[in-house]
Amino acid sequence: MKKVNIKLLMMLLGIVALSIIFTACGDDDDPITKAGIIGKWRIEKVILNGKTILAEYECTNKNYLEFKESGTLKNVWYDDDDCKEHIDLEKWNLTGNTLTTEEKEGENTYTYIFTVKELTKDNLILEPVKSLTNGKEDTDEEENNAKTLII
Repeated sequence: MKKVNIKLLMMLLGIVALSIIFTACGDDDDPITKAGIIGKWRIEKVILNGKTILAEYECTNKNYLEFKESGTLKNVWYDDDDCKEHIDLEKWNLTGNTLTTEEKEGENTYTYIFTVKELTKDNLILEPVKSLTNGKEDTDEEENNAKTLII
């Protein structure tokens, strides 16, 4: 009876050891690069105070961001009510894992700063750090409480 338990224990320890080895060999240390972010990213969801607030409506499923090599960001979004397409052209820059976007609208300049939490071939996860209007930090509580943008 003890031999069976020892064999079972050794087998379980072997499986755990293999799991640790395979986990340790992941691509977690890959740098976040401009080349990796360039392209079209469909906005899957936004999490605000723990609640998903996007991708709940037929039209918002069409929203996307397109990062261009020139530093231009095409932000395409649709109204929930009438599915009307809107296109905002912005500038973007990536320094380390900090993504900054800037949009000019009339006299105002809106700057959004994100931390890139994950960037793979298929996933881009952004966490808002802060937003600025004309260089001053916004105090819009709802916007500043957005926790995660999953693209």
